[in-house]
Amino acid sequence: MTAQQDPSRGQRLLFTFLGCTLVGPFLAGFSVFAMLILARPLQLDGLIPVGVANPGHSALATFVWSAVPSALAAIGLAWPVWNHATFSWLSAAAAGAVGFMLASIAMPLPASLPLTPLALLAAFVALGVRAALVSGGIIRA
Repeated sequence: MTAQQDPSRGQRLLFTFLGCTLVGPFLAGFSVFAMLILARPLQLDGLIPVGVANPGHSALATFVWSAVPSALAAIGLAWPVWNHATFSWLSAAAAGAVGFMLASIAMPLPASLPLTPLALLAAFVALGVRAALVSGGIIRA
């Protein structure tokens, strides 16, 4: 049996960026899909903004749009990954929310969408990406 090697700095950085830009949008799209599907059975229809498309279309649009904030979050996390081979959960949440904020300024969302809850969702998605990177052995816990 061979010993498992630790990834190099460059590999950690590459896979952190790929994890953020692929896993992040997947988690965001899945979260939007689940929320829109579960809104009616939980009698939360009043919280859905007017004019939101069907859940599948909204999930795909979320997946595509969230690639930019996820990339911005990955860029923000590059320094701690390069120097320390990890980043804290607080850094992940902050990078997710700040990446969302910067992307929503650069690529404005419809006025009917509530930005504060979506920034919170982006922070939780970033925490999910961090958990995936830790469980995959890409970054240290």
